[in-house]
Amino acid sequence: MNAYTSYTPTPEKREPLIRGLEKLKTASILQIVSTIIIFVPLILLYISVFALAGLGAPVGMTPPANPPHPGVPLMTLIGAGMTVISLLGVIIVGAVLGLVAIYLYLVPAFRELENFSSKDFGTASTMVRVGYVWGLILLLIGLVVLIIGAAVSSAAVIILGALGLVVGIILLIIGEIGVIVGMFNLNSVLRESMFLVAGILFIVSIFVGILGFIAWILVYIGADNQFKKLSSTPPTVT
Repeated sequence: MNAYTSYTPTPEKREPLIRGLEKLKTASILQIVSTIIIFVPLILLYISVFALAGLGAPVGMTPPANPPHPGVPLMTLIGAGMTVISLLGVIIVGAVLGLVAIYLYLVPAFRELENFSSKDFGTASTMVRVGYVWGLILLLIGLVVLIIGAAVSSAAVIILGALGLVVGIILLIIGEIGVIVGMFNLNSVLRESMFLVAGILFIVSIFVGILGFIAWILVYIGADNQFKKLSSTPPTVT
């Protein structure tokens, strides 16, 4: 059994662990809120796009029996258009919140966990940091280069931009794998089964996306449980 299983690490190890769990809690909350903010407007956007396109009702819904009055479509078009723009704005806010969760809390959380135990979290922290940070940078650079290449009609520049996008996506996947590894190690070190289940759900979420949302809820519960235990337990004096 790992030496840290007693939940009473030495003072120099205790503080980074507490900070790491606290940041992990915040990252989880932001990810949960971000997912809700993005998912709900996406459903409404799906409905609004059909209305805006004049295709009647979405799949599974019965279209109106009679067409609207000739004077109505313009107002409907304007209203639906404003709705779509508003929903896109909300989705962007959710996406920004997700980025804040990852780069201002999740990455620092793993850095604190690495300070707590480089043996248990060093690899996961490196994967998260390199994967998410450099993945996003290359993704943005690749996108800009791709747009420039399309604007100047340069096949070489387009290929270069596409390559940047591919490498960026691969690095982001590595960052996600780092999170999964970190979850399993948190379970191993702290004996918190919520982290184990979350790690498994993160893997399955590759195929069933909604499970990632549930995984973040479990991460929050696990981090909160351990944070409270550590906060209420006196540090070990050596």
